[in-house]
Amino acid sequence: MSGLACDADRITCTVGVCDGDAHCIETPDDSLCSHLNDPCNIGHCAAAVGCQYAPPSCDDGNLCTFDFCNAGCQHSLLLQSCLFETASTLLVGAGRSAAEDIVKWTW
Repeated sequence: MSGLACDADRITCTVGVCDGDAHCIETPDDSLCSHLNDPCNIGHCAAAVGCQYAPPSCDDGNLCTFDFCNAGCQHSLLLQSCLFETASTLLVGAGRSAAEDIVKWTW
């Protein structure tokens, strides 16, 4: 019967509905893939294999930061040469912290 729920593929993240011709049409549903209570593992339903997990893109578009995921996206300032185009500033650093060996040139 058309519109009735069915489960032909046994994949936990697909939702099956009968099409009226006794065929079960399976549709992937990402919301059925929990992210394991970890914001660094995002679930995606692949129709053929089930839930697949991957880290989110944490790229903030700033070349002066190191972007990574650790309980959510993090962005650490790099202590090497960085050009801040919007502020017309060149920051050059080779120290062990932001307070050491930094040269700032503004034009």
